[in-house]
Amino acid sequence: MTSSRSRGHDYAAREVIVSTSHLDLVVQMLHALGAPPVREPERAAALGLARVTLADLRRGLGSILGGTPALPIEQGRATALATEDARRLLVEVGPGLSDLDLLLHFVRRWFAEAYGGWTPMLGKNRYLVGIGAPDDRGDPFGAVAGPGRTARRGGPPATRVLGGPGATGEVWEVANTLADLADSGVAVLNFALGCLTRDGQPPLALARAIDLVTPAVVVLAAAGDHGAAPDPGVRQAPVWPAALPGVVAVGAHTADGTPAPSTPALPWVDLTAATVLGTAAATAHVTDVVTRDGVAAREAVQDLLDLKPGDECCGVRRFFLAS
Repeated sequence: MTSSRSRGHDYAAREVIVSTSHLDLVVQMLHALGAPPVREPERAAALGLARVTLADLRRGLGSILGGTPALPIEQGRATALATEDARRLLVEVGPGLSDLDLLLHFVRRWFAEAYGGWTPMLGKNRYLVGIGAPDDRGDPFGAVAGPGRTARRGGPPATRVLGGPGATGEVWEVANTLADLADSGVAVLNFALGCLTRDGQPPLALARAIDLVTPAVVVLAAAGDHGAAPDPGVRQAPVWPAALPGVVAVGAHTADGTPAPSTPALPWVDLTAATVLGTAAATAHVTDVVTRDGVAAREAVQDLLDLKPGDECCGVRRFFLAS
């Protein structure tokens, strides 16, 4: 997956996703730091998470660097921690470090200091971007409602589109859409959105949603087209949600069966399909294979995952790293 978003612009700049069980503590801390929520947090009961929209981050950072008596640790210690951390972070990460990065770091650091190493579960509301072209016909991705019936725009059954050329979506919105699919009767989800993260960790809301939906829904996700990126850090980066447990990550292979150069050579990739259009088109092909009439989708996917090295079924191969 490639993205034109520059550092600091791949997430909502003033939003934080927080576990609802930790929400009161986090909001209390944000008030103390001078960066309170501007409205009541939006809760997603199925995910056990809340979206918090923050006020002036600059003011909050100013109070951090000046020390804040209202924090649950001694003021002098708070000031020392902030000054030390700010200097180290700016040296390690450079000027691309955003206000939200700094604020979240300080919040986690102070919770760890005040509660014996414990930190709340919180993260950014990242953006997901469409991966490549959706399929050979140019159709957008959607859900699959039962064996053999692929839901596409303009055809029954109606569904939310979760990808397509140039598509973007906030993780929070996409995660809530996924939660709605958990008990909808949908059999397969073809996921053509993804994101990379600087720390290599999955977005909190997306991981929660995948955990919720995968017991009932087969999730096929494009593995991304960054396997030939010039930056080795990008080449080795996981794409979310494709790299999450429970998701079947799909890459592409060439006509001779070898993995396409653009497909990441990483252990979380599960399957490949023959296409020159990238991993999104490959995922569309695998979706067609596993939703043919008369075969349960989960059984069909397992048959593909059970393929031996070099074996191929319906244009699909099991992905294996070269030894």
